[in-house]
Amino acid sequence: MNSTFKTCLAITTGIIITYITYTFFFPKREPFFQYGMHYGITKRLLDIFDAPKLSDSEYLFDMTPKQRFDQYITYQRQNIIKHPKSFNSQQLKAQHDNKRSRCSQRDLCDDVHHGGVSQSLINDFYLAARLALIAYQTDPRIITYALNELGIELVGTVNDGNVYVYVAKYNGKQILCIQGTEFIPGNYDIWQVWSDLSITPRFVGPYADMYVHSGFYDDVASVYPQISNFLNFNESIWVIGHSLGAVRAMLIRSLIPSTTNVRITTFGCPRGASQQFFNQSVNIENTVIEQVVAERDFAYDFQPLLPYYHAIPYFYWLTNDSIYYTKERDWLNLSFDDHSIANSYLVKLAKLAT
Repeated sequence: MNSTFKTCLAITTGIIITYITYTFFFPKREPFFQYGMHYGITKRLLDIFDAPKLSDSEYLFDMTPKQRFDQYITYQRQNIIKHPKSFNSQQLKAQHDNKRSRCSQRDLCDDVHHGGVSQSLINDFYLAARLALIAYQTDPRIITYALNELGIELVGTVNDGNVYVYVAKYNGKQILCIQGTEFIPGNYDIWQVWSDLSITPRFVGPYADMYVHSGFYDDVASVYPQISNFLNFNESIWVIGHSLGAVRAMLIRSLIPSTTNVRITTFGCPRGASQQFFNQSVNIENTVIEQVVAERDFAYDFQPLLPYYHAIPYFYWLTNDSIYYTKERDWLNLSFDDHSIANSYLVKLAKLAT
């Protein structure tokens, strides 16, 4: 065996060992910026964010999901000690935001009983939860049958293997329902939820601080042209989703024409974009947002510690066999069982609906 061959063999062996070590023994890490931006632009973006500043959170993107989860638990436990909470459900009042009470699109608004959650709104939530459950079906025949049982007509479906969507008609109104992620009880690791989706922000829109969670946004944006073929943008649209489908229901509002009246009802919606993105593309006058959260559903606080936000700070909290409009709940909201659309949201809303 000559020296040249030995050298080549040593180099090849070293490359193989390095690849195996990096692939299988080092934790998966994701670079924060992966879209080829120049240093000057990157620094400018990092400098303009409000608290919590993106620059302060950048190191979190270099963690594994498990490491990020562990730090989140530590942070939440510190909050319990520093800011103990004691909720009195009898004192929690459902206070609708001014946008809903002054909404001029009466087909999007609901009767408000002196700031409380009306029975008709609860019934709407129950219907929306059933529609969200149907979205977990991928066979158009099954979807058609399930919708017909509710007196609803299927218009069309979109299925590209990553995003499952159906469009339907109900009492002359359009429904756009996006499939989410339903977990099997007892068969999950909380830090592995959606870990296969990129957490890197994708910058969109005219402003430098408008960004979205690329893993939540990219797939639904790619199939939006197919979805739009089933929609009439001159009529109002009711967008519904659970879990991953919920955050995509929020994000898809930026793709729907701003002149279209849109109602968004979500269940267990994680955070998915910058505040500026939501302010510019979701919080517009002809959009009604309803976020429903069950008990200690973990998803409302996801992604933990990363610089993503909700479109609005208030949500409808299903707890203690009732529902309240509030903007806070107990610390350590880490239940997977409460996240289930079938075993949590539907069960709780069925008890309240008429």
